[in-house]
This record gives sequence, C-alpha cells and structure tokens, in this order.
Amino acid sequence: MEELPYIHIKIISNNSHGMTNRDLLEQVAQKFRMTHVVDITWRNADDDKNVTLDLNYKSQKDFEAGYSYGSDNFVEFVQALQQIDFPFHLLFPLEEEPVKETEDSPQEGPSLSTCYCVLEYSTNRKNAMRRNYQINWGTGQILGTRFYVEEIANGFIMFFDRPLDFSIAQIDRLDKNAIISIMAQSRIELNPELEAQIFSLLDKFTIDHPNN
Repeated sequence: MEELPYIHIKIISNNSHGMTNRDLLEQVAQKFRMTHVVDITWRNADDDKNVTLDLNYKSQKDFEAGYSYGSDNFVEFVQALQQIDFPFHLLFPLEEEPVKETEDSPQEGPSLSTCYCVLEYSTNRKNAMRRNYQINWGTGQILGTRFYVEEIANGFIMFFDRPLDFSIAQIDRLDKNAIISIMAQSRIELNPELEAQIFSLLDKFTIDHPNN
C-alpha cells in the first residue's frame, strides 16, 4: 500500500526576538487548519528547540486540494491589480537595504543569520508543493514580499526575510478580510476610484468570511 502524504515542519532558524519556535509553528498550523483537510499533531512539544508540526493527510486528493486551494484565484487577483496600475512598489517596501553580496558570502536571499525565520518542510510528496511555491514566488515578486524556497532531497527550506513576509504566508488568500488587513499595513493611500476598483476585484476573487 502506498504511503499516505505527510509533511513534517520544524524551525531551523528563529530570529524573531520574542516568538518561540512553538509560537511560529502555531501560526503555520492555523493556516493549515483554515485551508487544508489534514490531521495535525505535535512532536517534542515540550522541547522548543526540536518541536515539530506533523501533518498527515488521509488521501492524495486532500493533499493536492490543500496545495491548490486559492492559488488560481489569487494569481488572477494580482493580474487584475496589474491591469489597473496598482502601486505594488508601495505595498511592502523594504525598511532597510538588504544585505549586500560579498565575494565570500553571495546573497541570493536572506541567510539563516539575518532573516526572520527559516522553516524546513519534510515530505513524501514534493510535486504539488513545488507548483504551489512556484506560483507564490511569482506573485511574491510582483507584490514585493521577500521569501525564498530552496528544494532539498526530502522537501523544502522556506526563508522569510521579515515578520511581514512570514505573516503574509499564513493568511487564507481566499479570505477577503485577511487580504484587506494585510493591505492596510502598507503605505498606500488609495484614491476613491482605485479603492472602488480594488474592492470590486476582492468581491470577484475572494470570499467574505464573517468570522475571521
């Protein structure tokens, strides 16, 4: 019998200055509760250094559905924003210059020592996850978020440069109110016409969850 899909998630670097590894993983778990049909358990719950979030799926269908949830809608939403000349450069601007590349330490993204946090995802099903991360990478380049994915033999390493980048990754992208909340953290001052266009697009591509 083929092994059912699973994901094991742990923190391999935490520079959050106040959040424990369990705190960060609790946010990840909440995202999975909202968007996946999956059994969630904890390993080493009393050992913050080694605490691990275990996700076990009952079928390949549930796994693929979780990793395709909301992706197409969000891509279409971002593309529609491009068509109305949305000022993406003001959405999540850098507060400081990124670390400069040196000869000894080339920088293609945040490092373990400088980024907010780094997570390792171990899995026996990489294909659906890879497609999801490729989509997220593409939209992230447009939005101005700073997260990076490195594929390893048994999964992926996720780098989040800033607290904001980590928070954005944990939202339900079909949730209209969640997207509005994230956009409210930006420095954009919308004129009435642009604001009306954005809310019209949100109504088209997202769902209004009254309890969130």
